[in-house]
Amino acid sequence: MTSHLIPLDKVRHNLIKIKQSQDFNQVKNQNMSPISANELANSATSYPVFFIKDQDTGLFKLIALFGLEAGENLFYRDGKWLTHFVPNNILRYPFAIGRSNTEQNTYSIFIDESSERVNETEGLALYNEDKSESNFLIHINNLLKKIVEDDFKTTQFINKLNELDLISPYTLTINKPNNETLKIDGLYAINKNQLNNLNENVIVELHKTGYFAAIYGQLISISQVNNLINLKFNR
Repeated sequence: MTSHLIPLDKVRHNLIKIKQSQDFNQVKNQNMSPISANELANSATSYPVFFIKDQDTGLFKLIALFGLEAGENLFYRDGKWLTHFVPNNILRYPFAIGRSNTEQNTYSIFIDESSERVNETEGLALYNEDKSESNFLIHINNLLKKIVEDDFKTTQFINKLNELDLISPYTLTINKPNNETLKIDGLYAINKNQLNNLNENVIVELHKTGYFAAIYGQLISISQVNNLINLKFNR
């Protein structure tokens, strides 16, 4: 799906409505999604969570893995999402948030005009008749602001893990029913040996910041690879 993201404008988009849908069609061919550290506990109940490196910046990102191959989303089937928790990065669609081109250190809301959910006849309006923001748009604003805040906190979390040298490459090796082996590289995970060798003061600090819960959430989530295997080979 090709996006056409443009800044939200109360004149251009005054009559726009958003169809309410839970089919998440926009990510049916997406095998991962960025998540925040605050979403890790919920994500770990359904998805394996790993770190990957951004190809442009070389910085780590936290992601939930939806498939074992490129273009594969095993949690999307027949227009339905198969698990209870959906990351905010998916729920925000057809909206996005990015840095403003006009003001430094400010953010603008963008809308994907190519989305089938964007129209002028059906759904929830973005603006009231007096051109003020509707309750729905206020909700979207709050969601996007939370995404920005959570992204900042996630960056702090990852920076701390890097400082402690706790992130290491992780290769997934999966045995297919036909006895072939599928290997997935490019993933990173918490290094358990490094974690076990942390001194007491660092451990106390990680507990105080809440990072320890996120660390163990990532480690525990790896068991959800079995969930992906079942969805892929036992449909």
